[in-house]
Amino acid sequence: MTMKKILYIAALMAAFACTPADKQNGGNDNGQQEASYADFERVPLKSEIKNVQPMTGVVLWNTNGRSTTAKDKIQLEYSYMLYNDVCKEKDVFDISRLEQAIGCMPEGYELRIIEETEYNMCRGNGWANDLISQYKDYDTYKALGLGVVILKDGELVAGASSYSRYNEGIEIEIDTREDHRRKGLAYVCGAKLILECLKKSLYPSWDAQNKWSVALAEKLGYHFSHEYVAYEVMGY
Repeated sequence: MTMKKILYIAALMAAFACTPADKQNGGNDNGQQEASYADFERVPLKSEIKNVQPMTGVVLWNTNGRSTTAKDKIQLEYSYMLYNDVCKEKDVFDISRLEQAIGCMPEGYELRIIEETEYNMCRGNGWANDLISQYKDYDTYKALGLGVVILKDGELVAGASSYSRYNEGIEIEIDTREDHRRKGLAYVCGAKLILECLKKSLYPSWDAQNKWSVALAEKLGYHFSHEYVAYEVMGY
Protein backbone atom coordinates (compact mmCIF):
# COMPACT_ATOMS: atom_id res chain seq x y z
CA MET A 1 0.00 0.00 0.00
CA THR A 2 1.00 3.59 -0.14
CA MET A 3 2.37 5.51 2.46
CA LYS A 4 0.92 5.55 5.85
CA LYS A 5 3.25 8.03 7.44
CA ILE A 6 5.76 6.92 4.91
CA LEU A 7 8.58 8.99 3.44
CA TYR A 8 10.27 7.15 0.60
CA ILE A 9 14.08 7.42 0.76
CA ALA A 10 15.36 6.39 -2.63
CA ALA A 11 16.43 9.71 -4.15
CA LEU A 12 19.09 9.77 -6.83
CA MET A 13 22.29 10.98 -5.14
CA ALA A 14 24.84 13.17 -6.89
CA ALA A 15 28.48 12.25 -7.27
CA PHE A 16 29.51 14.52 -4.41
CA ALA A 17 27.98 15.98 -1.24
CA CYS A 18 28.76 19.23 0.51
CA THR A 19 29.72 19.73 4.15
CA PRO A 20 30.55 23.00 5.96
CA ALA A 21 34.23 23.87 6.04
CA ASP A 22 35.79 25.77 8.95
CA LYS A 23 35.24 29.48 8.63
CA GLN A 24 37.96 31.75 9.88
CA ASN A 25 36.29 35.14 9.61
CA GLY A 26 32.99 36.73 8.80
CA GLY A 27 29.57 37.04 10.37
CA ASN A 28 26.46 39.14 10.18
CA ASP A 29 25.17 41.95 12.40
CA ASN A 30 23.71 39.42 14.84
CA GLY A 31 27.00 37.63 15.31
CA GLN A 32 25.77 34.67 13.25
CA GLN A 33 27.90 33.29 10.45
CA GLU A 34 26.51 33.37 6.93
CA ALA A 35 27.46 30.46 4.69
CA SER A 36 28.02 30.65 0.94
CA TYR A 37 29.02 28.06 -1.61
CA ALA A 38 32.64 29.04 -1.02
CA ASP A 39 32.31 27.84 2.58
CA PHE A 40 31.64 24.23 1.54
CA GLU A 41 34.08 21.61 0.43
CA ARG A 42 33.31 18.65 -1.82
CA VAL A 43 33.43 15.23 -0.19
CA PRO A 44 33.06 11.99 -2.21
CA LEU A 45 30.14 9.77 -1.22
CA LYS A 46 30.82 6.30 0.11
CA SER A 47 27.64 4.78 -1.29
CA GLU A 48 25.26 5.27 -4.15
CA ILE A 49 21.60 4.52 -4.89
CA LYS A 50 21.14 3.54 -8.51
CA ASN A 51 17.51 2.39 -8.69
CA VAL A 52 15.31 5.44 -8.28
CA GLN A 53 11.61 5.01 -7.46
CA PRO A 54 8.85 7.49 -8.35
CA MET A 55 7.68 9.93 -5.70
CA THR A 56 10.73 9.49 -3.49
CA GLY A 57 12.72 11.81 -1.31
CA VAL A 58 13.43 13.00 2.21
CA VAL A 59 11.53 15.90 3.75
CA LEU A 60 12.31 17.69 7.02
CA TRP A 61 10.17 20.62 8.12
CA ASN A 62 10.34 23.36 10.76
CA THR A 63 6.61 23.60 11.44
CA ASN A 64 6.27 20.36 13.35
CA GLY A 65 3.41 20.65 15.83
CA ARG A 66 5.70 19.93 18.76
CA SER A 67 8.13 22.70 17.87
CA THR A 68 7.87 26.08 19.55
CA THR A 69 10.41 27.82 17.33
CA ALA A 70 11.84 27.18 13.88
CA LYS A 71 15.16 26.30 15.53
CA ASP A 72 13.73 23.46 17.60
CA LYS A 73 15.31 20.12 16.84
CA ILE A 74 13.20 17.51 15.10
CA GLN A 75 14.05 13.88 15.78
CA LEU A 76 12.73 11.16 13.49
CA GLU A 77 12.98 7.42 13.96
CA TYR A 78 13.06 5.15 10.91
CA SER A 79 12.21 1.51 10.42
CA TYR A 80 13.37 -0.43 7.36
CA MET A 81 10.93 -2.33 5.17
CA LEU A 82 10.43 -3.58 1.64
CA TYR A 83 7.61 -2.28 -0.51
CA ASN A 84 6.21 -3.95 -3.57
CA ASP A 85 5.40 -1.95 -6.66
CA VAL A 86 2.76 -3.14 -9.08
CA CYS A 87 2.99 -2.41 -12.77
CA LYS A 88 1.49 0.86 -13.92
CA GLU A 89 -0.61 -0.62 -16.72
CA LYS A 90 -3.61 0.88 -18.41
CA ASP A 91 -6.62 -1.04 -19.68
CA VAL A 92 -5.89 -4.09 -17.52
CA PHE A 93 -8.90 -3.90 -15.23
CA ASP A 94 -11.88 -6.20 -15.76
CA ILE A 95 -14.80 -3.84 -15.12
CA SER A 96 -17.40 -6.60 -14.90
CA ARG A 97 -15.29 -8.45 -12.33
CA LEU A 98 -14.87 -5.30 -10.26
CA GLU A 99 -18.60 -4.70 -10.35
CA GLN A 100 -19.17 -8.28 -9.18
CA ALA A 101 -16.72 -7.70 -6.33
CA ILE A 102 -18.88 -4.87 -5.03
CA GLY A 103 -21.84 -7.25 -4.97
CA CYS A 104 -19.88 -9.55 -2.63
CA MET A 105 -20.15 -7.13 0.28
CA PRO A 106 -21.56 -8.94 3.34
CA GLU A 107 -25.10 -8.17 4.46
CA GLY A 108 -25.50 -5.34 6.90
CA TYR A 109 -22.69 -3.18 5.51
CA GLU A 110 -23.11 0.07 3.58
CA LEU A 111 -20.78 1.36 0.84
CA ARG A 112 -20.49 5.13 0.39
CA ILE A 113 -18.49 7.63 -1.63
CA ILE A 114 -16.51 9.93 0.68
CA GLU A 115 -18.37 13.21 0.86
CA GLU A 116 -18.33 15.81 3.62
CA THR A 117 -20.04 13.62 6.23
CA GLU A 118 -17.72 10.70 5.57
CA TYR A 119 -14.68 13.01 5.43
CA ASN A 120 -15.48 14.31 8.91
CA MET A 121 -15.98 10.75 10.17
CA CYS A 122 -12.47 9.87 8.97
CA ARG A 123 -10.86 12.98 10.41
CA GLY A 124 -9.12 12.11 13.67
CA ASN A 125 -10.55 8.59 13.64
CA GLY A 126 -7.39 6.63 14.40
CA TRP A 127 -7.05 3.99 11.67
CA ALA A 128 -9.25 5.94 9.20
CA ASN A 129 -7.49 9.28 9.43
CA ASP A 130 -4.89 8.44 6.78
CA LEU A 131 -7.65 8.09 4.20
CA ILE A 132 -7.95 11.88 4.16
CA SER A 133 -4.96 13.14 6.18
CA GLN A 134 -3.20 14.83 3.26
CA TYR A 135 -6.11 17.22 2.62
CA LYS A 136 -6.43 20.14 5.03
CA ASP A 137 -10.22 20.37 4.73
CA TYR A 138 -13.15 18.88 2.86
CA ASP A 139 -13.08 21.52 0.12
CA THR A 140 -9.52 20.48 -0.71
CA TYR A 141 -10.47 16.82 -0.66
CA LYS A 142 -13.51 17.47 -2.85
CA ALA A 143 -11.32 19.24 -5.40
CA LEU A 144 -8.44 16.77 -5.43
CA GLY A 145 -9.36 13.60 -3.55
CA LEU A 146 -11.47 10.56 -4.24
CA GLY A 147 -12.48 7.71 -1.97
CA VAL A 148 -15.02 5.27 -0.61
CA VAL A 149 -15.85 3.91 2.84
CA ILE A 150 -17.89 1.06 4.28
CA LEU A 151 -20.09 1.56 7.34
CA LYS A 152 -21.54 -0.93 9.80
CA ASP A 153 -24.25 0.30 12.15
CA GLY A 154 -23.25 3.87 11.34
CA GLU A 155 -19.54 3.36 12.10
CA LEU A 156 -16.61 3.40 9.70
CA VAL A 157 -15.14 -0.06 9.32
CA ALA A 158 -13.23 0.08 6.00
CA GLY A 159 -12.14 2.54 3.36
CA ALA A 160 -10.06 3.22 0.27
CA SER A 161 -9.02 6.69 -0.75
CA SER A 162 -6.46 8.84 -2.51
CA TYR A 163 -3.60 9.26 -0.07
CA SER A 164 -2.11 11.64 -2.62
CA ARG A 165 -3.04 12.99 -6.03
CA TYR A 166 -1.08 13.73 -9.18
CA ASN A 167 -2.28 14.97 -12.56
CA GLU A 168 -3.02 11.58 -14.09
CA GLY A 169 -4.02 9.57 -11.04
CA ILE A 170 -3.96 8.86 -7.33
CA GLU A 171 -1.90 6.84 -4.85
CA ILE A 172 -4.28 4.50 -3.03
CA GLU A 173 -4.57 4.23 0.75
CA ILE A 174 -6.73 1.32 1.90
CA ASP A 175 -7.46 -0.07 5.33
CA THR A 176 -10.00 -2.01 7.39
CA ARG A 177 -10.73 -1.65 11.07
CA GLU A 178 -9.09 -4.56 12.85
CA ASP A 179 -12.31 -6.12 14.17
CA HIS A 180 -13.83 -6.24 10.66
CA ARG A 181 -10.93 -7.73 8.73
CA ARG A 182 -11.03 -10.95 6.70
CA LYS A 183 -14.55 -10.23 5.46
CA GLY A 184 -13.61 -9.00 1.99
CA LEU A 185 -14.27 -5.34 2.80
CA ALA A 186 -10.93 -4.10 1.46
CA TYR A 187 -11.65 -5.97 -1.78
CA VAL A 188 -15.01 -4.21 -2.10
CA CYS A 189 -13.52 -0.79 -1.34
CA GLY A 190 -10.64 -1.33 -3.75
CA ALA A 191 -12.97 -2.42 -6.55
CA LYS A 192 -15.27 0.56 -6.06
CA LEU A 193 -12.41 3.07 -5.92
CA ILE A 194 -10.82 1.67 -9.09
CA LEU A 195 -14.14 1.96 -10.91
CA GLU A 196 -14.56 5.56 -9.75
CA CYS A 197 -11.04 6.35 -10.93
CA LEU A 198 -11.72 4.87 -14.35
CA LYS A 199 -14.84 7.03 -14.67
CA LYS A 200 -12.69 10.10 -14.09
CA SER A 201 -9.79 8.90 -16.28
CA LEU A 202 -7.48 8.68 -13.25
CA TYR A 203 -4.95 5.91 -12.75
CA PRO A 204 -5.34 4.13 -9.37
CA SER A 205 -1.68 3.57 -8.44
CA TRP A 206 -1.05 0.84 -5.86
CA ASP A 207 2.09 0.12 -3.83
CA ALA A 208 1.91 -2.85 -1.46
CA GLN A 209 3.44 -2.81 2.03
CA ASN A 210 3.17 -6.58 2.58
CA LYS A 211 2.31 -9.85 0.84
CA TRP A 212 -1.36 -9.56 1.77
CA SER A 213 -1.57 -6.21 0.03
CA VAL A 214 0.16 -7.72 -3.01
CA ALA A 215 -2.40 -10.53 -3.07
CA LEU A 216 -5.29 -8.06 -2.85
CA ALA A 217 -3.82 -5.93 -5.63
CA GLU A 218 -3.47 -8.94 -7.92
CA LYS A 219 -7.03 -10.00 -7.11
CA LEU A 220 -8.18 -6.57 -8.25
CA GLY A 221 -6.31 -6.88 -11.56
CA TYR A 222 -2.84 -5.46 -10.91
CA HIS A 223 0.38 -7.24 -11.81
CA PHE A 224 3.44 -7.39 -9.59
CA SER A 225 6.42 -5.36 -10.77
CA HIS A 226 9.26 -5.27 -8.21
CA GLU A 227 10.29 -4.66 -4.62
CA TYR A 228 11.95 -1.49 -3.37
CA VAL A 229 13.24 -0.12 -0.07
CA ALA A 230 11.22 2.32 2.03
CA TYR A 231 11.47 3.78 5.52
CA GLU A 232 8.63 4.40 7.96
CA VAL A 233 8.81 7.53 10.07
CA MET A 234 7.57 7.03 13.64
CA GLY A 235 7.12 9.18 16.70
CA TYR A 236 6.51 12.59 15.13
